[in-house]
Amino acid sequence: LDEIVKRIGIGQKRGLAVPDGISVSDVYLERKPLYEKFSQFTVDGSKSVEQLVSEVDIYKYIKMHLLAGSTGFLGNKILRALGIQDVPTVALGRRAIPNLPNNAKELIIDFNELNKITFPNIDYLYLSLGYPLYYQNVMGLMNPTLKKNFFEVDFTYQLEIAKKAKDVGARGISLISAVGADSGSWNYYLKTKGMLEKEIIDLKFDSTSIFRPGHLMGNKNRLDIVFADTVSRIVDPLLHGSIEKFRSIPVEKISESVVK
Repeated sequence: LDEIVKRIGIGQKRGLAVPDGISVSDVYLERKPLYEKFSQFTVDGSKSVEQLVSEVDIYKYIKMHLLAGSTGFLGNKILRALGIQDVPTVALGRRAIPNLPNNAKELIIDFNELNKITFPNIDYLYLSLGYPLYYQNVMGLMNPTLKKNFFEVDFTYQLEIAKKAKDVGARGISLISAVGADSGSWNYYLKTKGMLEKEIIDLKFDSTSIFRPGHLMGNKNRLDIVFADTVSRIVDPLLHGSIEKFRSIPVEKISESVVK
């Protein structure tokens, strides 16, 4: 209080916008409990600026976005799009991310030990985690081992991440699913995607966005994807009406839509 009175001072141009008859002490006593209640952290004002900066880990207090699947083809594009918008982001992954945007901080984990991981304060979650699949797997051809591994990553891990994010305060979520996702589908890939959609909706985030893109074009590091890109360029113009949703989409376009 003494420091506040000293800084405001009598006769200076600084002051408080308060009704007549209300003193600085009255305002202080009224507002101090509110500041203590709603502040994210408190610092010792007697210390130097350099000391305070070294002691405060800002990532513990700023509400951030969490991206699961930051090293994947689409996930990495989403990470870059968040970087362009300068959104504070925690990039969740198994390994280090090359050329990490300045707005992002890595959180490298073992997904098999998700129950032991403590997430920072999260305001929004992006789920773009996925087990590596080939084109024929997406079309429904999977052996039992592949089905097990795929389900663990695309369903179990992602659902667990969503639950943990909600527990630490996440209000919104964007899930990357797939066109044709349906929990009743004979196609195991689409069935799993549909099952996850239902579970995410049931978590009742304040805001839930589910993206169902068709084939993602642009991954030149995979021959099967290059082949699928070629087929898509021929077939896409023929898809109209109710089947237009099955058209392919450039990965840059979907990533930009996700972070809007």
